Formats: sequence, structure tokens, C-alpha cells
Amino acid sequence: MSFGGGAPAPDTRARDILNQITTDQRALYDTMYKPTQDRLQARFNNPNYENNMANKALGYSNQAALNSAGISQRTQQRFGLRPTARQQTALNTSQALAKSTAGIDALNTTRQGAYGLKTAGLNVLTGFNAQQAAGLLANAGAMARLESQRNAQNQQIAAQDQAGTMQAIGTGAGLAAAFLA
Repeated sequence: MSFGGGAPAPDTRARDILNQITTDQRALYDTMYKPTQDRLQARFNNPNYENNMANKALGYSNQAALNSAGISQRTQQRFGLRPTARQQTALNTSQALAKSTAGIDALNTTRQGAYGLKTAGLNVLTGFNAQQAAGLLANAGAMARLESQRNAQNQQIAAQDQAGTMQAIGTGAGLAAAFLA
């Protein structure tokens, strides 16, 4: 349809503009968003996703325990302490117990969180309703709380190791005072 001068009718021009916008948006989706969506879907559909995340967390937990033990040993050396075999065994036992407890907690917490994240991620990728969106937000809050708890537990482990070191220092000081008296 045209109006005397050969210009397209207004509804045809608007339709052409809308078609161009739709085509541009589809091209943007295909080049930018679709590859990201495919990568996330592949990650979340991986049957080992939770275990992979849990194993990473266990590795971080074990490294934190090794760092804590190293700090404890350097602190003892700095104060010139040489714990007896019995004291060293008690300290090693305490550190091993703290390490295993932290490792188990890291595994369990991360598996639960990874499962929730996987479920929420798949819901987002496949579309979700308002109720699912509220659940997703609640799950994100729960993940943040679990992460905070794990950080607090790691700090508690470090504090316990430090307390064990200070106890060894106190024992050494008491023995030194007894020998000097």
C-alpha cells in the first residue's frame, strides 16, 4: 500500500522496523547469550558437578589446615619451644581432629550448596515462575549463610591451634621457671 508519493504505508514501515529489531535481538542472543547458556547448562547437567565442587572445597580445607599447622610450628620455634613427644602428639592429634572435622564440613556443606545452585541454575536456564524465583533467592541466602559458617569454623580452627600453641608456650615457660627456681 502506498499513499500517492510511493512511500510505504505507515503500518508496513512500523512492521519493517519491528522485524529489524527482532532480527537484531535474535542475533545478539545467538552470539552473546546462547553460548553462555549452553556452557552453564553443560556444567549443571554434568553428573559429577556436586562432587567436583566438594573435592575443591576439601582441597581448600586441607590447605587451610596445613597453613594453620605451619603457623603453629613457626610460632613455637619463634618462642624457642621444644615440646616433649607427649605434647607434640597431643598437638598433632588436636590438629588432625580439627582438619578432619573441617574437611567433612566442607564436603557436606559444598555438596548441599552445589546441589541447590545446580537446581536453581537449571531453573533459571529453563525458565521459572515467581514462586521458584523466591526459592532461588532463599537458596542464595542459605548459600551465603553456609559460606559464612564455614569461614567462622575455619577461624575457630585457627584459634584452637593458636590456643594449643599458647598452651605449649605456657607449659614451656612454667618448666623454665621451675628449672630456674
